[in-house]
Amino acid sequence: MLTVHLPAVRVPFRVGAWTGLFIALALTWRGASAGTDVAGPWPARLHEFQLDKLPASYIYEDVQIEVTAGEPVEDLAASTEAPSARHVEFQIIDLRSGRDYLFAAEAIGAAVLVSKELLPEIEVWSPAGSEHYARCVFRKVSRQYCCTQQDTFEAEIGGSSNALTLPGAARLLRHIGARTNECE
Repeated sequence: MLTVHLPAVRVPFRVGAWTGLFIALALTWRGASAGTDVAGPWPARLHEFQLDKLPASYIYEDVQIEVTAGEPVEDLAASTEAPSARHVEFQIIDLRSGRDYLFAAEAIGAAVLVSKELLPEIEVWSPAGSEHYARCVFRKVSRQYCCTQQDTFEAEIGGSSNALTLPGAARLLRHIGARTNECE
């Protein structure tokens, strides 16, 4: 057994009930997600698009995001309980410069993420095979939006684990892998 001795540290304030509550909540959240091997940390979501209620629009700091949906994509979801992907088109309009950026993806979920850049990042979830899902983060690179980071997860349909829930009641079980994409 390893024992670590730390010097005494004086705290200039009294730890109150609120601080204790926040620590307890943080430990509870960490304990609930400890069984899930998720890639992180992820940026916070500013807005989630409901793909069954498209077209939709969202404005974030002088940037307008228009989302439109096409027909459902025939995929593995037809033979399972997994949610069906849709062909979704994103148009990001920089209201300051008048420039717009277009990209499309097959998606079961999409969200606008907090970003340090002037233009927001878009998170897109899509099926990646039987009981597998991919999370792709689209960022502005040069003069286009492209998927710069992709994470793949195993999932179970209708499971009862404490993992992150995806559209269609699929829950992430394990992070399988991640890759970064070079954009031209």
